[in-house]
Amino acid sequence: MLGTGLSELVSDRLENVSRIPYVELGFPRAALIGHAGQALVGRWHGRRTLAFAGRHHLYQGFDARTVTSSVALAHAAGAKTIVLTNAAGGLNRHFAPGDLMLIVDQINLTGTSPLTGDGDRNPFV
Repeated sequence: MLGTGLSELVSDRLENVSRIPYVELGFPRAALIGHAGQALVGRWHGRRTLAFAGRHHLYQGFDARTVTSSVALAHAAGAKTIVLTNAAGGLNRHFAPGDLMLIVDQINLTGTSPLTGDGDRNPFV
């Protein structure tokens, strides 16, 4: 799951890449600058890879099901591992732009849960 600015970095390194616009997957258009709004399918160092160039956010008015739909699609396609990128850590003055950090948990202050089921699907992927 590629955040702002990483779409081109990854798409340039995928072998035999196919680009699928989000609208063809039934996703809303990704409207933020730097979010290409497409799924990238190819090979990364010989491994099948599905990368989402851009994402949808609760603060844009999307519901939790829409925000997590790409994760559900990746799971349905057989993904076993997911890497999420974002701009977390921006408040830590010891971090510089581009520093990497590992997030092991989060505090959900949104008042909603992406695991809320719709009655006929298991939300726990």
